[in-house]
Amino acid sequence: MKNTIRLAIIAASMLAAPYAMAEKGMWEMSVAGSIESTTSDVDTGFGTSSSDSTNTFINVDVGRYFTSRLVGRVNLSVFGNDSGSSESLGTAVGVGVKYYFADSAKSQWVPFVQGGFNVVAVDNTSAGTSTSFGGVGMVGGGGVSYFITEEVSADAALQLFYNTLTSSDFDMTQSGSRVLFGLTARY
Repeated sequence: MKNTIRLAIIAASMLAAPYAMAEKGMWEMSVAGSIESTTSDVDTGFGTSSSDSTNTFINVDVGRYFTSRLVGRVNLSVFGNDSGSSESLGTAVGVGVKYYFADSAKSQWVPFVQGGFNVVAVDNTSAGTSTSFGGVGMVGGGGVSYFITEEVSADAALQLFYNTLTSSDFDMTQSGSRVLFGLTARY
């Protein structure tokens, strides 16, 4: 519930962002959330166990326009789940790019592609045992922005991700997909 309130506050503040066209030298900020489907494979040294989970995912991106369509981005993501007997909480910090296939204009659908690399940390507690994992990941996908104004868009995207993580005892890979819904403000 607290994350929902925080997301609503951030989204409302983005709508009040200063009005300016997204041009070279301008910035954008995106907030998006989703429910993602994740498959985790853990190598214990004695074999590999696999598990599927559904995670809550919240992402905040800040991007700088290099051209009117190409944006360099940095992001912070928080994700996790709580299924009663096990709990997982992860964070990712990353860099990437986003390319819009058209310039922004009010009441226009503009498709985009995006991709990037992340540093990922996951804390997992299961049956009273806590394990911390760290590693790297990559993400890529595409979507569409609907420009409410030339400065603010509602966004929907499909992303695929792959993380490779290690702990002191185990190696883990995570892969999956997420459908993100959010807002982007340009200033």
